[in-house]
Amino acid sequence: MKRLLALLLLFASPAFAQNTITFTAEVTSGVETVIPVLTWDTTPLADDCVASGDWSGNKGPSGTETLPAISSGATYNISCSWTDATATLTWTAPTQNTDGTPLTDLAGFKVHYGATSGNYSVTNDYPDPNQTTAIITPLTPGMWFFVATAYNALGIESDFSNEASKLLSDESETASVGITVNPKPASPENLTVL
Repeated sequence: MKRLLALLLLFASPAFAQNTITFTAEVTSGVETVIPVLTWDTTPLADDCVASGDWSGNKGPSGTETLPAISSGATYNISCSWTDATATLTWTAPTQNTDGTPLTDLAGFKVHYGATSGNYSVTNDYPDPNQTTAIITPLTPGMWFFVATAYNALGIESDFSNEASKLLSDESETASVGITVNPKPASPENLTVL
């Protein structure tokens, strides 16, 4: 039997891009009363946002909200979190068997992965000889290690490819905006005319 040549190059997609929150109030100061109109947006879109301070509740990754009028200063906070639960893998398919002969019966690939280097507790089968990408999700936060194998029509599997890894994590950011309400002076009293 001929063994497949493991010429697979495996790459895991990079970790998080820079997570940001843009959070603004339509007006940040006023006299006597202010109607807060808050707008927020996250890049990339957050998985979850929660309001705190002088407003509360779960919020979407972007939006605009008009709140009841306030007559004293207030601070509004929004905390958003991003969970990176996906690894995108790419590889190059082998074209030869280990004995140097052409590989003419490639049948598919397997991706083996786990939370410890060299210990792959999960296997996904991709029975398409033209497939060179796989998306593994959902994964929990932590370091994940991946290898791939190719197999032929007889089910003979190659050795492992190189190992690729990706650190998946939960990240969160908080943004705040304050609104100042300036009191209006009371009217003068006891006005008289002489």
